[in-house]
Amino acid sequence: MAGEPDQRLYLTSRGCEIQRCEVGDAGVMLSARMSKLVFYHQKRADGGMRTGVEIDDERLLETFEPGKEPQDSKLLWFVDVRCSGGRLPSEPDTARKWFLERGEIVRTGLRQLAEELRAGIDSDWPGKKEIPNSDGVSMAIYYSAMRRFSGRDISGVLFDLAENWPRILQEMGSYEHPIPVHG
Repeated sequence: MAGEPDQRLYLTSRGCEIQRCEVGDAGVMLSARMSKLVFYHQKRADGGMRTGVEIDDERLLETFEPGKEPQDSKLLWFVDVRCSGGRLPSEPDTARKWFLERGEIVRTGLRQLAEELRAGIDSDWPGKKEIPNSDGVSMAIYYSAMRRFSGRDISGVLFDLAENWPRILQEMGSYEHPIPVHG
């Protein structure tokens, strides 16, 4: 019957998903699926820096600068801009463009959070700050750090990220999925 929700099975790169769907007025299928788009910026214990964008837990864009210390992938800190909604991009270039178009909203949120953390923070990690916006997408900044890295230190990271937001997004390359080699 028209307008009644049903369930559809979709094959994705991560396996099968079941989505509730309904038929719209013009007979067009509308999905109730909410996508997740995440910008991540991380520093590792070995000094390495990883920055990237993923949609629904699949990497699209990434830059990695190795550290100078012996390899140690434990994170010292991270900053994520996490977004969810029904109309998020799914390709590397459109994801980059989407974040660039919302750059002022994100940069304002980063700067406000950096100001709030200047005096430091209790150890309630990870922290979260909602970013108000008007396009129906939920946005929030999540952040955390190891104990020896203070709220004042993460404040500097946030200011730097806000200042360099467009450059960081432009410099990220498409993520190349490693191909396993069997000997």
